[in-house]
Amino acid sequence: MVFFLALLISFTSNHADCSDCALSGEIINVVANYLSKPGEKLELCSLNFNGNNLSQVDGSSLASLVSISSSDTELNVSDCTLSGDIVNATTNDLSKRGEKLKLRSLNLSGNNLSQLDGSSLASLISISSSNTELNLSNCTLPGEIINDIVIELSKRGDKLILPSLDFSGNNIID
Repeated sequence: MVFFLALLISFTSNHADCSDCALSGEIINVVANYLSKPGEKLELCSLNFNGNNLSQVDGSSLASLVSISSSDTELNVSDCTLSGDIVNATTNDLSKRGEKLKLRSLNLSGNNLSQLDGSSLASLISISSSNTELNLSNCTLPGEIINDIVIELSKRGDKLILPSLDFSGNNIID
């Protein structure tokens, strides 16, 4: 099953829709490891994992999927029971690698990211390319995270250059 999924994702010409397929984080870890060969690139327009339970995915595995995706890829991991800790680990791994987030779109909506570190989110924004749309709607983000992002970005001298940043449905006024 894992081998089939890895083949499906690597050979699909445009879209790989794996939404609501009862995939686990462990399966994605194995798939990411399989696909993360040197020089490997995913030439997908869309990779959709929406509605799967990825609560056990490693941040480094998610970072690997992001790293091998092209600048045209829309990655949807909405409603996947991702935690703030997983997104923190993913962002830290990408930063350590010196990787830019080249995705056209990253949809993290509907995950409980209340434990997401503001400086980590600022890093995610900083490493994003100028054409990346970031959806963080309905992620139970607290208001102080916005303050942390602004402070961290200004400390670094970075500007918010994303064409779209969606914070709707969060409790940002607390």
